[in-house]
Amino acid sequence: MDQPQHNEELRNRWISLLLKLGVYSSATLMVLGLVLALAGPSTPFTGDTKLTIDEIVQAIIHPSARQTGMSASLLLIASGLLLLMFTPVIRVVAALVSFLGEKDWIFSLVSLMVLGVLILEIALSLR
Repeated sequence: MDQPQHNEELRNRWISLLLKLGVYSSATLMVLGLVLALAGPSTPFTGDTKLTIDEIVQAIIHPSARQTGMSASLLLIASGLLLLMFTPVIRVVAALVSFLGEKDWIFSLVSLMVLGVLILEIALSLR
């Protein structure tokens, strides 16, 4: 097997592993949150429960922020969804690092452009 093909297979394995890890981790967080919600004295979910990404991140970084009414089960579910949303971004960053390491400038540029579009999309959605 020649070197470029070996590098491509190795890169694809790592990216596949990252994607699987992101999906399995987010599913685990969401299932744990659901189990915690169902096992609790009352379900914390109501039809008017709305969270922003900023509230979720603040609750993860500063656990005392949960005193604002965010239950642990809701925090787990929201964290799982947040991780699932950012898994494609992590995949593009991994591809970009791999292409830069191989000095494949064309695919590095394409990956950088895709990353820029993803970041722009996230920034616009937070407005």
